[in-house]
This record gives sequence, structure tokens and C-alpha cells, in this order.
Amino acid sequence: MKISSLLVVLFISYLSNAQERNIKGVITSGKKPLSGVSIVAKGSKAGIISSKDGTYQIKASPKDILVYSYLGMKSVEVIVEDVTIELNIKMIPNTQQLDEVVVKDRKSKTYNEKLLEYETNTNLIKTSYGFLDKRKSGASLNIIDEADFLPGAFTFVDAIQGKFNGRVAHPGNRFDSVVIYLRERPNLLDGPQPAIYDINGIITEDGAAALAIPVSDIKRIAIIRSLSATAKYGRRATGGVIIINTKSGQLKPKTNAIEVKDLRAAQAEFIKENFCDPALEKPQPIQLEKLLAAKSEADALRIFDKEKFFFKNQPYLLLDAGGYFNTRWKNKELAKLIWDEVKKENDNNPNVLKAIAYHFEQNGYLKDSLAIYRMIAALRPEYAQTYRDLANMHYKLNNPEQALSLYTQYLKKNRSKQTDVEGIAFIMNVEALNILSQNEMKILKEFKDFQFPFEDSSTRVVLEWNNGETEFDVEMVHEDKSYAIWNHSYAANSSEIILEKELGYSTEQFFINKDDTGKWSFNIKYLGNKTMSPSYLKATIQYNYGTANQKDIVEVLRLSGHNNCFQLSSI
Repeated sequence: MKISSLLVVLFISYLSNAQERNIKGVITSGKKPLSGVSIVAKGSKAGIISSKDGTYQIKASPKDILVYSYLGMKSVEVIVEDVTIELNIKMIPNTQQLDEVVVKDRKSKTYNEKLLEYETNTNLIKTSYGFLDKRKSGASLNIIDEADFLPGAFTFVDAIQGKFNGRVAHPGNRFDSVVIYLRERPNLLDGPQPAIYDINGIITEDGAAALAIPVSDIKRIAIIRSLSATAKYGRRATGGVIIINTKSGQLKPKTNAIEVKDLRAAQAEFIKENFCDPALEKPQPIQLEKLLAAKSEADALRIFDKEKFFFKNQPYLLLDAGGYFNTRWKNKELAKLIWDEVKKENDNNPNVLKAIAYHFEQNGYLKDSLAIYRMIAALRPEYAQTYRDLANMHYKLNNPEQALSLYTQYLKKNRSKQTDVEGIAFIMNVEALNILSQNEMKILKEFKDFQFPFEDSSTRVVLEWNNGETEFDVEMVHEDKSYAIWNHSYAANSSEIILEKELGYSTEQFFINKDDTGKWSFNIKYLGNKTMSPSYLKATIQYNYGTANQKDIVEVLRLSGHNNCFQLSSI
């Protein structure tokens, strides 16, 4: 049976299993339970109210959107999934004011100090997310000061002509608008993406607005070609960013406060000092603590047998026990037996199955991992992640034709749902183009004209998580102490999580350019997943990405607790 027809059959099976269930949990303000919170399924008039101790219970079906509302708090929207039975919600105030930011004993300069330095320091550019410094930025940043503009220029394009790599186009031969392609990034469906603009802190895709600025009013222009621009600007910056600072942009420091629109920049500096410490000890379940204290493998086996009741009734605990025997005592055979047992007992839970698949892949059991992704496909045939996981594993098992077939099948089927710069479609485009760049495949001659788009990237980092409710922040720190933060939480980026759950995926990618030499650290601050169970993060580090020398390294992190910090190997 072909994969496409198989997915249709599985989809019918999925529909028959998509039944209403009770969703329960506790709602808090972070410190105490909240009573009187309104919980309602979007589009429904009937709802419930949380009790005195913040608990609630409501009936809902997969794909329903539960809306949590409370006066003075930001509303929270959560899409119910096929595995959702518990949703513990933390609500945050709707408005936060910052009159003054004071951070003592820090080495980095304050926001106001940078404003004062801006006039004379041509390495600084003002963005909607604060200042970028050409000397410290992790992105490929090219700054052009007004002193270097070409004389006699009428527009910003004329002013920097020849000072950046890219293609300028005027739609319909109209010269009152412009589209600039900083990166010739073709994709399987829609072609290269244009750059966006950050003009005095306002982000826009309107090239006409940029053309309308008199050159005499422009102070500084910056070009970010790198895909690392997406760390700050999101997926809309796939085609790069053109930053324009004007002289009339009121770049003047305030003495007592920071403007509301610059709050994020001030917070970024504060977060850097207080992000998290990967060295801090993470508390473990008592059964794992006992195993970790064992002085010999025989001792560990006795403890495991004695505590088998607790392990058997908690799938993640049993999964971790397998990981313990694998890493501590190098007993891969026992580890696999344990993981197979977890798979057998949890064959209807995609979250548990995905965590097992991560461990299998990390340890080289690729066929076993593929078998699990097929099990998940039976449970989630309509999920985008199903196509991507099957395709990715087929490619690792040296079946590029099947992998590319799955990628293109999803992209063509779901073209109307999103653009290729949003979420999983862009990730699939990247991976499909990688296959095309490394394999001469006659059956795919229709894609012969596409070229591999990441000529200035050397390393790709892909993060995947087993639970769609997983919330975390990623801090990417270069050895020169420059950094960027990507937020994956309802508080910071709820629209992105909603998009992920609507389309059914849990993957993000990051690129490190050839110019960004030196070591990078990826710190993960785990914020929870609305249940008491841990989450599992799979990181695939791909060196020399898109070349014949590409090398993949897979790491799996167990995320637990709240605000705990975990770290990938240095890159």
C-alpha cells in the first residue's frame, strides 16, 4: 500500500477515535489558585467557572479551542489534542508597566548609554528589539552609515547601491515601490522571499514606505541577510531584514524611564543576566534517585526490580530507567527491552511514543524509530509532523525518493493553509531542497531548476519536542557573549503555538552562518507543559549542512521542573 493511501485509511481511523473527553486541571496566577476563571470552548455559549481552589473540569473534543478568561489577566487559548486530559493554566497580568529598569553590577551597557553612544558609534543600529552592535551581533550584520551613502542618491536603494548583495525588483515596472531579495532562496512551491523592513522600530513589508523616505533624513541602514534574523524577527524575516534609522526618528534617551515600545529590549538585557544556570542540580523522582545512587549494575538491577511497580505504572519513569541503564552501565540491550515494553503498553499515546522514537534514533535504532512513527501516523494521520517524521526517517534509512514524496505530498496538499515562511512548510522546504542538492534523482526532474539556498550556512540545529504543550525559551550564546533568545511560550508567543497545534507540528530550526566562527551554546529554560509529566526535547545538530560532508548528531534532553535550565553540547 502506498504511503498516500495509507494515510487516508489512517485518517478515517483517527476520525472514529476523536471523541469528547473530560479535561481537568488547576488555574493559578503563578502563586495562588484563581477562582472564578471563565473556561469556554470557542464558538460555544456554554462554559464553566473555576472553583475556590482553582480546579475545573470541562468536556471537549480534539481541535476544540478552550478559552480561559479572568478580569485583569491575559486570556489564554489552548487547542485540545488527542492526548489532552490535563491542562494546568498559569495566567499572567494583562498589562505590565515598567517605569524604570535598574540592573546593578552588569558589564553590558544600559539602553540609555547606547542611545547616547549611537550618534558617534557607527557599529550601532536601532531596531524594534533594541540595539544591535555589528561587533557583537550573532547575525550577519552589515551597517552603512550616512557618510558612506553614494552621493546624489534619490532613494535608500540608490544610497547603498553596490554595498550589499541582493536583487532589486520593481513590481509591474512601477518605481514607487520596491522588492528586495537579499537571499535567492527558491522553495518547492512559491520561489524566493523578499526582505522585510524595520523602519524606526516599525516592522513592515511595504517597500513603498521605505522608498518614500528622503535620503537626507536617513541616518543609518543595516542589512541582515542571515537566517539568524528569524531568531528576533520570526519567520516573516526568512528573506532577511533591511533596517532604516532616520534622523527624525526621535532617537533621544529618556532620563527616568524607558519607552513602552522598547520594553522588550530592556527585558532582553535583564534576561541575559538572569536566564538560567545549566549547572544547577535538577530534582529527580525518588525511584531515579535510588538508581543513580547504585554503585554497581547488579545493585541497580536489584533496585529496579524492587521498584518495578512504580516504574511500570509511570511510562516516562520507565523510559528514563532505560536511558539510565543505557548511559550509566552501557547496557543497550536492557535499555531497548525496557523501551520496547513502554512502546507496547502505550501504543495509543503519541506523546510517549514520540519520546521513545527520539531515544531509538539517538541510539541508532532507525528502523525501530520508523516503526514508531508509523504507529503515530495511525493515531495522527492529519498532522504535519506525521509527514515530516516519516520523511525524515526514510531519508536517514537511505530512501530519499520516499522522503521527498512525503514532503511534496504535504506541501502541495496544504499550500493554501500557510506560506512557506511559516512553520512546518518552510522546514519541509529546507529538508526537501537538501535532498535535491545531494541526490541526482531522475524521477524528480521537475525540481531540477532549484538550487540549494543556504550557501552561507554551515550548521543547522533542529529542535523537536514530544508534547505540543511544551513551553521553553532558547538562549543562543556565542563565545564572544553575543546572544539571541527564542521564546516558545503562551505568554511570549501564543500565536505561534496555536499555529503549531492547528497544523500539528512541534519542530523549529536555527542556522549558524559560516561567518559566525567560534563556539555556540544553546541553553534551554524549561517552563512546563501543563501536566506533571516531563517533556523530551530532541536536538539534531547538522554540521556542514547541505554538503557531501554533512554530519548529524542527535541529542535527547529530559525536561522537567519549572524554570530549570538544560544545555546542549557546544556547537
